[in-house]
Amino acid sequence: METTETVVDQNIQQAVIEKLALLSLDKQRQALDFIEELARSEPPRSKFSAMFEDAAKDVPPEAWDEVPPDASSNIDHYLYGAPKK
Repeated sequence: METTETVVDQNIQQAVIEKLALLSLDKQRQALDFIEELARSEPPRSKFSAMFEDAAKDVPPEAWDEVPPDASSNIDHYLYGAPKK
């Protein structure tokens, strides 16, 4: 039994194939180039990841050397003095 999502996916794929068949060979090559670029591109970054990367880009490399290796698991210790885990 096919799920609704599977049917929708198949309908989209079929629509793309039908539209592609109507294009000239040159346009089909352009479409293929575009599809290959989409396949190579990285997945979208999460909002948090994008915010962190934007903030981190301005931090000098030597400052990262001062970050303790267990900072992520003991953030409460380093920020608030809580006992280490």
